Amino acid sequence: MRYDTLDKDLEKYKAELYAQIEPMAKARFPDNENTKKVLDYWKNEASLEQVLSGFNKNFLGYDVDAEKLAKVNNEIADSDKALEIYARLYDEDNYLPSADLEAIRNLGFKNPADGDEWSYEQRLMFVQKHNWHPENLAPEKYPWKKSAIEAYRKEWIDKKKALTNDKSNFVSKLHNTVKRSDQIKEARLAELAKQALSIPKGPTFGL
Repeated sequence: MRYDTLDKDLEKYKAELYAQIEPMAKARFPDNENTKKVLDYWKNEASLEQVLSGFNKNFLGYDVDAEKLAKVNNEIADSDKALEIYARLYDEDNYLPSADLEAIRNLGFKNPADGDEWSYEQRLMFVQKHNWHPENLAPEKYPWKKSAIEAYRKEWIDKKKALTNDKSNFVSKLHNTVKRSDQIKEARLAELAKQALSIPKGPTFGL
């Protein structure tokens, strides 16, 4: 195997490891400048062996933080409840708009960021569809849009995966990759040495 092919393989495994480290680091450590510097170094400058060493030191023995996991599960559960209410909002056989919208807001999905709030046209269509009083067009009466809650839920699902990820198989794979790379290099050196010995000898000037 050529060295350039081997290097590409190692870079591929390094990228895979970094892709796993990044969400775990953000879930475990404060999102501050130091964390960003460490992650940037591991991604752009460190060798596979350095990244693997850092992974082992910081994450291999890392047990799931029960408090953080409870927080994650709670956010996912609230998102699920809000999305269930949204599904009911558009079921005309079971419809309590005012109470249901307030229930979503009470789950924490209120005061949405720009871009996540209902547009005037969306609120108007909602009011007209369900014969709701026009005074309820006021934007503060509406929770986050369904799509925003779905995106929020996905973020917490990803955090849960980061917290509960099975690290041992991945690390074992990387250890084996590093070991295999050393074996390939040794085999290549042995092959080169054998080729050198098989070259016909030329004149030695009597030496």
